[in-house]
Amino acid sequence: MEADVLTAELFAIRQALAYLNTTYTCTRAVIYTDSLSSLHLLFSRRPASSTVLAHTLQRLLLYLTSVGWEIALQWVPSHCNIRGNEVAEAAAKVALFEVNITPSRCHSPPPSV
Repeated sequence: MEADVLTAELFAIRQALAYLNTTYTCTRAVIYTDSLSSLHLLFSRRPASSTVLAHTLQRLLLYLTSVGWEIALQWVPSHCNIRGNEVAEAAAKVALFEVNITPSRCHSPPPSV
């Protein structure tokens, strides 16, 4: 079960990065997450080989920074009465249990990376 939650958290970060890449011109962005395990995985030198999504995110982050983005990933504690966090947490649980969210194959950044 924990692996499913981690995959969902990583997929959400991937979607945020993809949104930045396709919607905005290069600038600064902060992506907030309450998934400390996702951040540890993304910034470890050698993520577990089973986490293809983590490798894809690392490549996407490298690509975005190489084309001029300044991106920060910021951890926020969960379940601490932070306005909006409880709503986001509830929505994530609904999405995990009631919606079939099978991540599609993640596209790699352009070959120049």
